[in-house]
Amino acid sequence: MRLAFVVQRYGKDVNGGAELHCRLMAEHLARRSEVDAVTVFTSCAFDYRSWANHYAPGVEQLNGVRVERFAVPFRRFPPLHDALGLLTTRGPRLSRLEPAWVVAQGPYLPSLLDRLSQVAGDYEAFVFFTYLYYPTVYGMERVKQRAILFPTAHDEPQITQRIYRRVFSTPRALVYNTPEEREFVRRLFDVDSLPDAIVGCGIDLPGPAAPNARPEVSAPPYLLSVGRLSAAKGAGDLCAEFVKFKQEHAGLSFQGLDGRSYRGSELRLLLAGRRAGARIPERDDIQVLGFVSDSEKRALFDAAELVVAPSRFESLSLVVLEAWAHGKSVLVNGGCAVTRGLAQRGEGGDAYDAASPFSTTLAGLLEDPELRSRQGSQGRRYVEAEFAWPRVEQRMLDILERVVQGGST
Repeated sequence: MRLAFVVQRYGKDVNGGAELHCRLMAEHLARRSEVDAVTVFTSCAFDYRSWANHYAPGVEQLNGVRVERFAVPFRRFPPLHDALGLLTTRGPRLSRLEPAWVVAQGPYLPSLLDRLSQVAGDYEAFVFFTYLYYPTVYGMERVKQRAILFPTAHDEPQITQRIYRRVFSTPRALVYNTPEEREFVRRLFDVDSLPDAIVGCGIDLPGPAAPNARPEVSAPPYLLSVGRLSAAKGAGDLCAEFVKFKQEHAGLSFQGLDGRSYRGSELRLLLAGRRAGARIPERDDIQVLGFVSDSEKRALFDAAELVVAPSRFESLSLVVLEAWAHGKSVLVNGGCAVTRGLAQRGEGGDAYDAASPFSTTLAGLLEDPELRSRQGSQGRRYVEAEFAWPRVEQRMLDILERVVQGGST
């Protein structure tokens, strides 16, 4: 097979979300004997908030994958984007403005669409990552007989726009991350007749503990949260919950990963990720690490008491899978059906919500080191069974073969 991927941004330093998922999938499939070549069609942008051109346009080879980049002719103008978003998702919902909202959201890439039309017959399949952006909304139409959509869908206002009914009816097949994502999409759209598969994303299991690159930061005991520090990802809410825990459980006694006894007052919260608008309080026990390298991230996972995933909007959580790969228990936001479902199936953590508040649930996990250890071990076994790369690659190849050969459900 010759495969093409279409995604809004792509690069070694684009670390997170659907873009990282796309890169990992493209790179792993490029190594398979069943695949002759992989090309990615994408923008020159690095920052999704502005779509400012960062990479050079043209063709490059990146980790065995051919990448074609197209310049974005204008940056995102937030006031226009936000105003159109309100007009198309609230109140009378002016659906005639939805195409304008998609353009305003960007990245606006008519040159990429023209290129897809030119190469429509050169690839057996075109895999589009995320339903939301301009390249998917208008790109799938150019290659719809060979289009596969990896929607990475979750419950957000934009997905209720009428324009996405057409988007979800266009591809030859749909690929999901979790059963919860598939159920959510099926509730919203008439897609039951389309071939589909739950594929997810693979995880490389770590070897021996990573060397501690920042010992002054990762001294125990601490909770770890990894991801973009935005309000949408729950970073600000997590900080508020952590402060409440410190107020209620400062005198809590618990055994740390290193075998020593600690008080709740000694616990810290480490936030690894780029700032993106979340309100983070200035406190000695909350530390923003910013972007961290892969080796630093591995060391942080290794020394964490447990890992917190505070986002309510996920189609999959690579952070949860990475935590389990390191044998860590996870604490997830119970308002996210996806991460709650992952925690239940993997038996690798707990969820917090109104009925089981963060402060109380965290205290219970800290007071029971054997439970944390057991959850971490169960999570790792689940990752080994379901998310090791060979298994994920084969699931993806199976649905690709069905589409290429004209298979159906």
